[in-house]
Amino acid sequence: QEQVCFGPPLPVTFQGAWPALQKALDKHKDLGGILALGQAESRSKISLERVALNWIDARIADNDGMSPSGVVQAGPDIYWSNIPWPDFSRPKNCKVSYSAGTFVCNALMFQLMDWAKRSGKVAGFVHIPLLKSQTDLKFANLPHLEDQEAVQTLSEILNFLVELQ
Repeated sequence: QEQVCFGPPLPVTFQGAWPALQKALDKHKDLGGILALGQAESRSKISLERVALNWIDARIADNDGMSPSGVVQAGPDIYWSNIPWPDFSRPKNCKVSYSAGTFVCNALMFQLMDWAKRSGKVAGFVHIPLLKSQTDLKFANLPHLEDQEAVQTLSEILNFLVELQ
């Protein structure tokens, strides 16, 4: 029986995201893999991230007020997600993305893929757009996805991942 578990929300900080995820991973060493989620306010579709860059270029500050630039950590220039996204039958609200950006989500994905390579596990990252229920006025002119549509697509993604095991 495959099991899906959900971890705690991670801080949107360069110094805090990976240690928080690593702490959760240490508690669940029997996991076959992990899928991290982040939100990309400018995207209109759910994005299946293929590539994590070993580069940070924070145009804005993270939630700790930091805006670093440079390498994530010693290692290769990029990591590819080892999730076979081309095998996933994508709904129309979902696309493959070849850049997780250069902010916290990308740094987290890079560190996650390093962990996956070292541990022999499956890992990846998915960005979701804003949801209709997120009604803050600062998001008024940005694309939004219906909440139930996002939940349905994320369920399909999770089912796909469980079937890989």
